[in-house]
Amino acid sequence: MIDLHIHTTASDGIYSPAEIMNMASDLDIEAVSITDHDTMEGVKALGKKNLNSYPELLTGVEISTSPPVDFELEDSLHLLGYRVDLYDVQLNKELELLRQARKNRNPDIIKKLQISGVDITEKSLAEFSGEVQIGRAHIGRYLFEKGYVQNIEEAFNRFIGKGKPAYVPKYKIPVEDALKAVKAAGGVPVLAHPGLLKKNYKEYAFIFEYLKDAGLEGIEIYYPSHNEPLRSFFRNECHRLGLIPTGGSDFHGYKNEGLVLGKGRNNLKIPYSVYKSILER
Repeated sequence: MIDLHIHTTASDGIYSPAEIMNMASDLDIEAVSITDHDTMEGVKALGKKNLNSYPELLTGVEISTSPPVDFELEDSLHLLGYRVDLYDVQLNKELELLRQARKNRNPDIIKKLQISGVDITEKSLAEFSGEVQIGRAHIGRYLFEKGYVQNIEEAFNRFIGKGKPAYVPKYKIPVEDALKAVKAAGGVPVLAHPGLLKKNYKEYAFIFEYLKDAGLEGIEIYYPSHNEPLRSFFRNECHRLGLIPTGGSDFHGYKNEGLVLGKGRNNLKIPYSVYKSILER
């Protein structure tokens, strides 16, 4: 059992990188990848620990990107970068731009929430969150914990999702630039959770082919919300285009109740060969 899509306190998870490694060890997971949003600080922190008795660790990151001009999409394309050089200068510059953009939009979101009747300030959010990188997920948790919504999904649907009263767009790296940055850092770029794009098969084939030509090397087909027909289609597309099929739980620790590290909703059985394929690539 492996899990190549995990978030920690370095972005919007609730468990530290060390806690994730301990959990993975207890669950007999053989290999993991910590793929925090737009940062590799969590993985860097693990570099200071002796991990010999823990599952194998694949360096990773999840990057928010803007889609190609000809591909209509309401939100970001998310790109996973595996086995990247954690200290690659250009990749770290790109990630810093994303982190600063995220940080700079928080005050605007807070102002809009205040107008909507939410008792929130930058200070109260920082005290509540205590995270390295505060984003919408933390704001959603704040709204839930303070009783404004019944769950985090409602926070997005009522307040901070696209088109809602407190939504503020954020800067994204063009997907073509993100692909180049990951590959220049020695990494393997993979399209994350394509099923969430909610496209038809013809549209999926178009975006897969476009991204393959731009440097994509894999598709995340094993994902909790992907049903078997969709997985089968993605698997066939990987075979057709010579891409690596990858997978992970997208574990955060607080949302998606019932989702377990390494198992998803007991519907993930990601073979160890996936991990080996990334190393070989």
